[in-house]
Amino acid sequence: RRLILYAIATFFLLGVIYFATVHYELVYEITSRYGLLRVFFKPKLPLGGRIPIWDAFLARAAERPVIGFGFSPTLVTIEGITTHPHNLFLFVLYQAGVVGMALLIWLLGGLVIYLRRYVSYSAGQLMFCLSIALILREFWEITLLGNNSSITIIFWTTLFITISSVY
Repeated sequence: RRLILYAIATFFLLGVIYFATVHYELVYEITSRYGLLRVFFKPKLPLGGRIPIWDAFLARAAERPVIGFGFSPTLVTIEGITTHPHNLFLFVLYQAGVVGMALLIWLLGGLVIYLRRYVSYSAGQLMFCLSIALILREFWEITLLGNNSSITIIFWTTLFITISSVY
C-alpha cells in the first residue's frame, strides 16, 4: 500500500516536470507575472537551454562513439559559453562511449532490480522510490557520479545503510 502511495507521488512529480517542460511558455508567463522563480526560467529556452547543449554533446560523442574521449573535464563551448552536458547519460557517452553507457545502464538497472527485492520493507520502499527518482533526475543533471557532492554522498550512504539494515 505504501509503495502505491510512493508511486503516485513519483508520477505526480513527473507530471509536474512534464507539464513545465511541455507548457514552458505558460509556466514562464505565470512565474514572470508574479515574480516567482525568475532565476530558474529564461524566456524561449525550454529545459533551461539544455537542448542545444545536448545537441553539441551528441555531435561530439559521435566523433568517438565506442570508447569516448576518456575521463577528462567534460566541457564543450557553445556560442562562447563553456558548459557541461547537464545529463548523466550524455556525460558517460561523451567520456566512455557506448561501452561506458552499457556499463552505466547495467549498474543502474541492476540497482533497481536489486532494490525491487526489498520493497516489502519500508526502508526498501523508500530507497526504491528514491533511486527511481534520482535516476530520472539524471536526465537533467549529473548527481549520482558526483557533480553535486552532497546529493551523491547522501544517496550512496543511505543506499548502503538501507541494504545493510535489510540483511
